Amino acid sequence: MLLLLILCSAKFLYEIGLQRCPPLSRLIELCAGEDEQVGPNDVIYVSVITDLMLLQIRETAFQYLVDNIGTRYTTYDPMDYKDVKFIPALTGSASCLANIREVRPRALFQLPGSTIH
Repeated sequence: MLLLLILCSAKFLYEIGLQRCPPLSRLIELCAGEDEQVGPNDVIYVSVITDLMLLQIRETAFQYLVDNIGTRYTTYDPMDYKDVKFIPALTGSASCLANIREVRPRALFQLPGSTIH
């Protein structure tokens, strides 16, 4: 019964306009952790909770991209995002985000929360 309720709720949300999956460009933005532009007069409050939430969103988005690249994002061309730093990587021993040109072609990766060497 609970499963039926969940499926009906999902169908309802889809019917009223909720997307089944985010557009590729939006997913890459989430992987990169890009936030909306903030004006010079805006006050920004940065907290540990916000940083952790942003990290979790990036990790979840990257995992979703990897899991769905062959089915939902078949038109993905890495060169379309060659300047976007969205791939978890290491510089020395420090974690960072890298673009496709900065990652070695023979890189091994692990998910979630790990990095490309």
